[in-house]
Amino acid sequence: MLTDGNMIKDSVNVTQQIQGSIQIISFSGILEYQNIQFAKDRINDLFVEAKQYILDFSNLTKIDSTGFGLIFSVIKKKPVNAGLVAVVTDKFIAELFNITKIVQLFPVVGSIDKAKAILDNMGNIDDEQKLRDFVNI
Repeated sequence: MLTDGNMIKDSVNVTQQIQGSIQIISFSGILEYQNIQFAKDRINDLFVEAKQYILDFSNLTKIDSTGFGLIFSVIKKKPVNAGLVAVVTDKFIAELFNITKIVQLFPVVGSIDKAKAILDNMGNIDDEQKLRDFVNI
């Protein structure tokens, strides 16, 4: 991989959209060491304070340990009481989320609609086990 910036930027894309009180941060491509600084800079540029967040990894094809570190950076940026759900559709990446135990920090689901449903119900589900049952983790 070239390090002139273009190849690195082209291997990952980070976008965002606001839907009501939810900021959706979407990742596509490959999230790895070579482009992690670009991804961090994009998140810093795009991040807004919201009541809820969805991290959409549905178009991500690869992630390494630095990519998981980036997820922790987002967790630190969000307000303490803000809800957070991740969307993962790739089976291998979903397995990595399970192995790394990230699923114990926030729900990980297979669609934006499911993520929104969980965020809508987070205030109504006061017990962690009930939330896990609702999410089907």
